[in-house]
Amino acid sequence: MSKRKSRIKVLFAAVILWQGLQSVITARFGEPYPALIMPSFAGTKEDRDGKIRFGDVNCKVLFQDGHVGWMSSYDLLSPAPSSRQGPIMEHMFSPPPATPVQFSHTLKARLFPGRTLSYVRAAQKELDPQTKEWLKRRIEVIYPSQEPKMVTFIWYQDVFNVNRAKPTVTEPTGVREVLF
Repeated sequence: MSKRKSRIKVLFAAVILWQGLQSVITARFGEPYPALIMPSFAGTKEDRDGKIRFGDVNCKVLFQDGHVGWMSSYDLLSPAPSSRQGPIMEHMFSPPPATPVQFSHTLKARLFPGRTLSYVRAAQKELDPQTKEWLKRRIEVIYPSQEPKMVTFIWYQDVFNVNRAKPTVTEPTGVREVLF
């Protein structure tokens, strides 16, 4: 019976220690998921002026014959689950950074190579050949018998002001062009 009581005490001690460690992780890296402590749910997407911003993207396709077609991120990524389409678009086709990104060979980079490669991919000015080929094939599925020349991903924000009746203003935020 005493062995069982000591296991319970160790379990409670481990939970208490983990909560302390989780607080340190939250302060350093942000809220982890999953976690023992519920997130703070602090704040809203509303800024001081009562504006709520949602990012979105449209895809403009220029074809070899000169005409233009438009498609949404949903059209382009319809084979993927809708819950993943936004992060995929942002990760793969967001505008390249204005300044070069420096990568270090730290312990964190060695422990999490996938995360490091993710940063490398996001910092690329040109898409890698596999992604370009996939994009070209996907456009040919959406627009059969047409040869794409270039795709432009036009990023913008929809701005809603909760203090006014007028619902939307669109603000451009960036562009990525992909030549085939």
